This record gives sequence, C-alpha cells and structure tokens, in this order.
Amino acid sequence: MAAAAAAAVPLAWFSDEQEASFRSNAVEIAAHDDKQECAFLPQERHGLGAELERGRSILPLLAGQLQPTRAVGSEPAPASSGGAPPPPAAGRLRAEREAIDQLSRRAQQRLSSSGGLAAILPQMALRHVQEIVRQLLAEIGVPADSGWDQVILDLVANAVARVRPNVRGGDKMDLRHYVRIKRIPGGAPADSQYVTGIVFTKNLVHRQMPRYVAAPRIMLLTLPLEYTRQPSRYVSLDEELRMQQGFVEKLVQRVAGAAPDVVLVDKPVPGQVLEGLMRNRIAVIQSVKRGVIRAVARCTGAEIVTSMDKFSSYPRAGSCGALAVQTFEHRSLPEFRKSFVFLDGCIEALGGTIVLRGESFDKLDDIKQVVDLVVGLTYSVHLETALLTDEFALAVPGKYGPERASSAALSAAGDSGDGSAGSLALLALSEYDLVLSSSPSVRIPPPHVLVCMREKELAVRLISDKFNQMTAGRRDAPAAGDAPAGGTGMLFVASRHQGAASANRMRQQYASELALHGSYIHEGRMFLHNNPDAVSLWDYQGIVVAYMLTCRKSGYRLCTAPQYHQIAFYTGTDIPLGQYLDTSFNLDHDCNGESSRCAHPMYEHCHSYIHGAGRVDVTMGEYPCPVERLSESILMWAECARCGRHTPVTRMSDETARYSFGKYLETTFYSAPLRPRAAICGHDLHRDFVRCFALHNMAVRFS
Repeated sequence: MAAAAAAAVPLAWFSDEQEASFRSNAVEIAAHDDKQECAFLPQERHGLGAELERGRSILPLLAGQLQPTRAVGSEPAPASSGGAPPPPAAGRLRAEREAIDQLSRRAQQRLSSSGGLAAILPQMALRHVQEIVRQLLAEIGVPADSGWDQVILDLVANAVARVRPNVRGGDKMDLRHYVRIKRIPGGAPADSQYVTGIVFTKNLVHRQMPRYVAAPRIMLLTLPLEYTRQPSRYVSLDEELRMQQGFVEKLVQRVAGAAPDVVLVDKPVPGQVLEGLMRNRIAVIQSVKRGVIRAVARCTGAEIVTSMDKFSSYPRAGSCGALAVQTFEHRSLPEFRKSFVFLDGCIEALGGTIVLRGESFDKLDDIKQVVDLVVGLTYSVHLETALLTDEFALAVPGKYGPERASSAALSAAGDSGDGSAGSLALLALSEYDLVLSSSPSVRIPPPHVLVCMREKELAVRLISDKFNQMTAGRRDAPAAGDAPAGGTGMLFVASRHQGAASANRMRQQYASELALHGSYIHEGRMFLHNNPDAVSLWDYQGIVVAYMLTCRKSGYRLCTAPQYHQIAFYTGTDIPLGQYLDTSFNLDHDCNGESSRCAHPMYEHCHSYIHGAGRVDVTMGEYPCPVERLSESILMWAECARCGRHTPVTRMSDETARYSFGKYLETTFYSAPLRPRAAICGHDLHRDFVRCFALHNMAVRFS
C-alpha cells in the first residue's frame, strides 16, 4: 500500500522514467520520517530485466527524496501531514524557464541602464573610442549599418565601469584577464549580454538536475575522487572494495557537510560519488577546466578544495545571485548544440563576462577579437583620463583621419607622370592617416624611411622636369623614361646657370644626382616589400625604447650601456605607473648596472629612456613633502622649466597608479601639445615641464 502511494508521487529531479539508469547493485529507497532520510536494503540479482523493472518501481520514491533545496528561487513547500504531492515536473520546468528568461533580460538591460561610455569618458575620448570601433569593424568586413558598433560600445562600457583589478593586491594590470568573452551563435547583436560573473561551456552531469538555482552555494573540488592504493601494499579484493566504499562515504559526507547546492569538479566524477551527492540533493558539474575553476573562485569567493584535509578547516563555499544552465542550438556549433553555465550576480568589481550573439560561430570569433582589443584600449583611455585630471592638463585630440590627408599631395600624385613611383610612397603614407593609438592626443607618425622615400620621389620629379626643359631640342638628350629614380637636383639646378657646361657634363651631373639618392627610394621599397600587410591598430600596442643608466654622483658615468627594450602595453613586459614609482622610492636598491665600480645607491642614478628623437630622464632626490599630512601618499605636480610656474599638488588616484608605464612613455614622446588648465602658462606639459612625484620627503622627476 505504501509502495503504491509512493509510486504516485510526481518526479522532482527525474521527470523521465525511461532515462534513469542504476548500478547493478541497485537498492530500494524508502522514506523514513519528515527529514527524508534514506535506507538502503540490499537486493539479490535476478538478471538484467528484473533489475530494470525494479529500477522503474523505485524511481518515483527516489525522485521524492531528491527535491532541490532552492530551485527557481522559491521557498520550499511546507510538508503536510496529509502527504500532499510536490508540484508537477512540468510546472517546475516551466518555472525554471521563466527564471532563466528573466535572468537573460536582466543581463541585456545592463547594456542600456549603464549610461554607456559617456558616463565614464569625456566627449573627446568617447569620440576617439567610437572611431576605433568603426575602424576595427571595417577591417573585418562588418557593415557600418549592422548595429555592432553601438552594441560593442555598450558591452565595453559595462566591463570598464564595473571591473576594478586590485593591482596593488597582486592582480594583473590588464583588465582583459578578468573580462571573459563567450560566443553563442544565433539571435541578433542586440541579444548580446553582460554577465556580472562567469559564463563557461559545460552542462550538468544529469539532465534532471535543476537548471536554475537562486542564490546557490558553490563548492569547488580539485582533489582526487577515487581511492588510490599504495603500490607497495597488497590487500585482498574484499578489503580493497571496503576501503574504496569507505573513501566514497567519507568524501560524500564531508562534501554534504558543507551544504552546497552545486559542486564543480575538475575531473570526471565516479559513479558511486555521483550517486552519493545526488542522494544529498547536490547538483554536479564535472570536467571543469582549472582556469575556469580559478575564475569562479575569484568571482564567487569560494575556496578551492585540493585535498581531504581541507575539509577539516571548513572550506568556504562561494555564492552568487543565480546559477542557470542553458542549451543553445545552431548549425554553426559543433554537434549543432552547446550548453553554457551562467553564474550571474557575483561581485562586479572582480570580473564579468561578455556574451556575443547575432552571428555564426566563425564570424563571432572575429568580433570577439575586436571586442577584446576594444576592452583593453577603452580601459587604457579611462585610466589616461584620470591621469590627465591629476596632471591638471587640458587634453587636445591628435590629428588623424582620412579626411585630414593632404589634398595637394593627392593631386600631385594624380598629375605625376611617374605614376607607379609617385603613388607608391604616397599610398603607403596615406595608410597612416588612421587611429594607431588608444590615447586620443597621440598621433603616430609614419616610419622615417617612407617619409624620406616620398621626399626623394618628389625630388626626382623636379630634377627630371628641369632636365627635360634644359635638353629640349637637343638630339642627344636622354628620354624621360630612362631616368632612374632618386636625387634632390640641387647640384644639377646649380649647373644650369653654368653656360660653359657641355651636354656630357650635364648628363653626368644628372646621373650622379639620381644615383646619390636612389638608395633611399630602394630602401623604402624594400621596407614595403618586407611589410606587405596593411597598417592596423593591432600593430601599435607597444613601444621600443633604448634604456641606459648613468650615475649622477660620478659625473654621469655610464653604468648600463643603451639597451633596447620592447614594451607591450599591459603585459608582462610592462608595469603600472604606481608600481614603477614604488620601486623608485625604495632606497634599499643598489646599482645593478654592468659597471662593477659603481657603489652608489640606485636613487643617485639617472634612468634614461630614448625613443626616436626624444629622451626622458628619470631622477630622484630629497624634497620636502608639499603637503605634510599626505606624506604617506604619492603626490604629483609639474613645474615649468621655462617660466617657473607649477600646477597644483594633487594625490595620485588609484586609476593613475594603474596606468601603463609604457603608455606613459608613448604619450610623452608622441602626444600633441598639452597645456595646463586654468591658463597657468602656455607651455607644453610634456616638453617644457618637469613632472614630479613625491613620497616620504623624496621626489622622482621626469624631464
């Protein structure tokens, strides 16, 4: 009678009886009391058919014992003395779908409710980022009317405004380490989302586990899940089985003691362990990558359990707003479908995930690379805006854009008789009329070899025209098409006024002029041959500087000869500006130069960074703190070397401290003229001012 009543109980986790499978030693589970404890009664084997039949008979009972604790965010139904059945499985699935849809809508609403980049960037910087997005999308062939530009701007605005790496606490300086990007084909670009948490590709171990859990407790396991016998120890098979069973029971008991709702494991879960966890109403996600587990631990605050001993210290379970598992189908997906786990509602400053929709899987890969770069560039612009504010600078935009190309040069190329040579250098130079830096005030000039090539080509045209005019009517004059490329024509023009010069002398002067400068044009052509790809913003995410170290106390004796250093912005070869200053203020460092004769400390040296025609010298010395009560903080100001005026003293902000030192050098070498605000003076902050940073009655100066 009891069995018949139990068989009428609807399913909770298991809604499809035909898909349930049990081990060969299946046991019968019966309800004992209101606590829903389980008792296992051993059964004899009667063949596969009898075992399957017995599994079908006990399935409703098992389902009644495995009710999810907080599925769909609702309170558990109170137990009634009359044995009222729980909600039907169809109703539970419908409620899960509604909760997942609501979660997706909240993620999409973040794009419109954040205020966009206008909330964190000034207008000049905002226009600069918009130009970057349009330029990068055009490079991958995305139409301007596709709507992707605004979607990317909204997604990036959420990531930059919400995620704050703690660089001083050990976090990496690149924001992209904490902003993941997932591609889910299908839908429209407007369906893209920003999730304040983690999204990763995985599914639940069993399809009947709850696909939505509100405020879940999350446990992370990377410990061995199977008993490992010592190789030197020989035991009987029965003892081996008892030890294995004891290990499983101990593991399940300790995991269940932490009362998690979901367990993430980095390896496949054995069947006995899985059964034990399911009896305790714990959902399982297995074979999760270690990198994903570390990201989940960061965003949810969960402690990673690496061994059984960790359970004795009560490992901390993580939490978030909601867990949802969604399966998407699209013809461009492997096997046409893929499942994703969404952990939303985490601490937004610790990380987030951008979910891209609206294209095929391969096309989303190109857009993903663009979004990844724009996240890093916009983050740098955001930090640079704080730096300009601290420097009391009035920023001006750099000059770029195809509309700023020289119309005179274009018309000259069109009218040139030497079309191939004349247009080659001009076409190469026109490619540099693009945004090539994340800094709005930076204009990257084209390589000097191309500039020189263009100058020589114009000189060749000039000297050829002069030569043709002077040799007009002469029978022995060379044809214009036979003239080699190169030359300035200075000597030849001078010889025009020498009436005694013969025709042979004129040809020799003409040929020598062309040969003298033809090597420059050849060098430019070789440069273009070795660099056939189009100029792109991707190629300008770093700077190469020559670094040298000199001792000021020894008459600027060279301690380290000039060495080339390639700095890739916000990578391992870069360093935050605040960390660079902290290292400079450390008085315990001695000279680490190549010269073993120098015994002076590092703060008595001069660090020089050379790039192109520019040079930045960094020195340090004693200086009374401008604001005594702020002697424990880094203060910054600038002093004009031409008129003696200075900007106000301000405390370095956290955003300025996180700014890239490589970018700081780039803006110093390439920035447009920056004037101090409030009309302090009309001189350039980078070229005419000495920028100062003070801490503990010491000052670091950039000049």
